[in-house]
Amino acid sequence: MTIDATAFLNRLAGPTWEEVQECLLSENTSYGIQVLYRCMFAVRSKAPSQKHGIDILRQALNHDDSSRATVIPSRKRSSEEANQEQEGSEIEVGPTKQQKIISSEQNQKAARPDKQSILFRHECCYLLGQFGADVEEFELKQQAFESLLQVLDDATEDEVTRHEAAEGIAAIFNNNLRDEDEERIRDYFHKIYTQRTRIHGAALTSALLGDDEELERQEDHEELDSHLTFAPERNEFADAPSPSSNTYEATADTDEELEDEVSPPIEAETPIIDAVKEKTLFVSDSTKSAKTLMFRRRNDTLIKLLEQYVLPSEGGASEIESRMSSSGSTTMSPTSQRPLTALSQTCYLAVEGLRRETARVCACQFASYDPALGEANATKQDIPRLLATLSDPKVELFQRYIAMFTLRNLNAVQPLGEALLSDRSSPVLRHEIAFILGQIESEEAVHFLAENLNLPHNAEHGMVRHESAIALGSIGGESAKEWLRRFCHDPDVLVAESCLVALDTIHYWEMWEREEERILNQR
Repeated sequence: MTIDATAFLNRLAGPTWEEVQECLLSENTSYGIQVLYRCMFAVRSKAPSQKHGIDILRQALNHDDSSRATVIPSRKRSSEEANQEQEGSEIEVGPTKQQKIISSEQNQKAARPDKQSILFRHECCYLLGQFGADVEEFELKQQAFESLLQVLDDATEDEVTRHEAAEGIAAIFNNNLRDEDEERIRDYFHKIYTQRTRIHGAALTSALLGDDEELERQEDHEELDSHLTFAPERNEFADAPSPSSNTYEATADTDEELEDEVSPPIEAETPIIDAVKEKTLFVSDSTKSAKTLMFRRRNDTLIKLLEQYVLPSEGGASEIESRMSSSGSTTMSPTSQRPLTALSQTCYLAVEGLRRETARVCACQFASYDPALGEANATKQDIPRLLATLSDPKVELFQRYIAMFTLRNLNAVQPLGEALLSDRSSPVLRHEIAFILGQIESEEAVHFLAENLNLPHNAEHGMVRHESAIALGSIGGESAKEWLRRFCHDPDVLVAESCLVALDTIHYWEMWEREEERILNQR
């Protein structure tokens, strides 16, 4: 079958499962990003089962579609219209307009051609992470996890895509776990840890920690093993009771001890803590509860895996040591001013979340699996304090995330918008602020999101402007449409595509509003 893009984008009925399969897996290159986007997000509602949903996202992500080009709606314009566009006037964009394919040179600035659209791959990773966190079956979690791990490991992938893969990896095995799968999860993670150790070798660990510290790490692991009973040739706790699903909680006293040992006191002047300086996350106290032991044992592999990407991608041990002595926010010491990448910050946040949280359940109106949880008992009176924490680049990044999600749960649009425009310390933080402003869906946020989108493409990270565009599409309205039209030909293809799908989102919900009005007028 072939999808008529114009008819598809102008109908209220969502894609059928057959259309989703055709769009995401076919070699047809005529479908624009709007059609791809609708079909991709229809997977969650139209897939016959969770297995079907994960399967098609994995296939779409791995699909070797080197001929798929980024398609941007356009039309021939007069020189006068072109001048108006430069001045920020509206550009007519809609599903019925003629299509043009941007040049291969410009497309390569956004993504390798055989890697499809960055926006498409980024959202595939997002959905795989959400699917993997939703499902309970171990096999399905494993499939989603391994697909995202492959993306994270691929240095040719765009950083925005790898960033999303890292977030998904942290969520999959920390939500909706079945008691009976705990042994299999431990075995699986032990296998991953063993494989990674063979690949990367002890030489890397010794180079980063020093031989003495590596010896201490091994001794800590041996001490833990002495307090656990393993069946022969199996990585299992022979007598340990199974924890209840989704909790992995110890007693109150144990939780306090866990926090003290896993998250050491944080110096305000060192907001990003180097994971390589941590001796171990394993428990060496036989009085710890079995649940805490199993939680740490399971998450230790994930933490070690993600820690690899917290380190700078270039430079040797000397640069790492330089970074350890840094007193700056998210940059190296004066001898090396290269900032931590967005991917590094994402993996750091994932590591901190795995260290600090035993259950990722948000008692709020938002259903997303977030990198951090907000404060449970915060009130409107806490907003000034939370904004101060969020806005201070010297505060540890994970604490700023906690403040940010707390502000979201309080619907504090103004403080969040101010932080979006004032922060210069972390694009990952700003992109998350834009995302949650889209979740809140308040027209009050349009001004802040539009100002962020309006920043030159060389003055703001593409992932932030992309998220601002998507958020404007979630909010809708004439002002949002006006701003989105201005940037649907942005030099950053990720931003241009985001504006197109945001306009299509508004177009879709406006069709619904007109249909509802028509029905009401017939009564």
